[in-house]
Amino acid sequence: AGERYDSWRMILNGRSKVVIGARSALFAPLRKIGLIVVDEEHDASYKQSDQTPRYLARDAAVILGSIQKCPVVLGSATPSIESMYNARAGKFKLLELPDRIDDAKLPKILMVNVANEKKKKKAENIFSSTLLDKIEDRLKKKEGVIILQNRRGFSTQIYCSDCGEIETCDNCSVPMVLHLNKNIIQCHYCTLEKKVPGACTKCGSLAVKYFGTGTERVEDELEYYFKNINISRVDSDSINRKSTLGKLLFSFSQGEIDILVGTQMVSKGLDLSRVTLVGVVSAETTLWLPDFRADERTFQLLTQVSGRAGRSKTPGEVVIQTQNEKHFTLQMVLSNNYDGFYQKEISEREKLGYPPFTRIALIEAKDESEKRAEGAINEFYNELIKYKRWLNISSPAYAVISKLKGFYRFHILIKSNKETDPGGGILRKAILDAFVEFNKRSRYKEVRLLYDIDPQSVM
Repeated sequence: AGERYDSWRMILNGRSKVVIGARSALFAPLRKIGLIVVDEEHDASYKQSDQTPRYLARDAAVILGSIQKCPVVLGSATPSIESMYNARAGKFKLLELPDRIDDAKLPKILMVNVANEKKKKKAENIFSSTLLDKIEDRLKKKEGVIILQNRRGFSTQIYCSDCGEIETCDNCSVPMVLHLNKNIIQCHYCTLEKKVPGACTKCGSLAVKYFGTGTERVEDELEYYFKNINISRVDSDSINRKSTLGKLLFSFSQGEIDILVGTQMVSKGLDLSRVTLVGVVSAETTLWLPDFRADERTFQLLTQVSGRAGRSKTPGEVVIQTQNEKHFTLQMVLSNNYDGFYQKEISEREKLGYPPFTRIALIEAKDESEKRAEGAINEFYNELIKYKRWLNISSPAYAVISKLKGFYRFHILIKSNKETDPGGGILRKAILDAFVEFNKRSRYKEVRLLYDIDPQSVM
């Protein structure tokens, strides 16, 4: 807060002409804005989802540019579906940079089917022999290696093979994750921690097994295969301060660290010339999420992390491990075909009624009592359906993560067609009217009701 206050004072006094920052930089008190640049405009972190106002900074930047009458540049190698649609519809001007800087060649991408490799005894634990051989080759040449696994922890599920019980969080309807380094199991949503159970907490059996792979396990296996090699992990468990990340990346750039293992943090904006190999442990981490943006997020993540390789004259390589090599999204990553992916995705969105063809709103009722939360969402729905003639309104249902941080959650998804409701006026009126009537009549006024226009996830 103190650093932001000092920056705000400098801007107000006219001493700062350029402002660089995250979402809140849009509200910096510049007297006259001449240009707004939204770098990596596709990134989900531009959406403020955890508190009101739930705004998308990319869209706010476009509106601010219109008010200030200044150009807005939305930059990305993997533009969001909405932004590309606007560009191709003529709402935005499309500028393309077909070549990499300094004429660096795109990395060669290799897809490895780990299921087949395991049948041929060419895969041990989580690494295929192909990826291990590539890592060994790059290490001999003193070149840098990045390994992506977009899950923290050691194992992502604790399972009893006798009764079938999965160790779940007391506060959330999600599995606990094993963190072997700390000898704990932890919920990655509410941060609840417990000691690693010696036996099944339901039946007492000792037949407890650990499934799934997190960054800790990746780091552990690499240390087993490659002795006397410096390996560092980049995830929210190991990086708690901006300065820590900066020092670690500097050490990696200087060759003091040989392999960088991380979550999606390693895919964002790293420009390190010594990185010639990127390995993806599992391409499916985000692919099967029950969310309409799952394919888009997967394509963006894999393409972005692939772009970390070969950013100099030394050719780069990418090895992506998967059990679904024929999946369309993965095939488009393999051929570096954004246009092919966009055409298929935009067709699916139109068919199923998702943005950019509709404006969506997510209504959530949450309460410590499951009965109250369900009662509230049903009563709110009864007010909303008065607008079903103009809007597509889903029936109330449990959220995908039905319990989060001790609160039971129920959702309603509303779709407003942009052809019949171009400005979203009907959608806003329906939600506002429903809130007014709900607060007048409902027995569940104490239940917390939230709404999010244009949510980045419907989970």
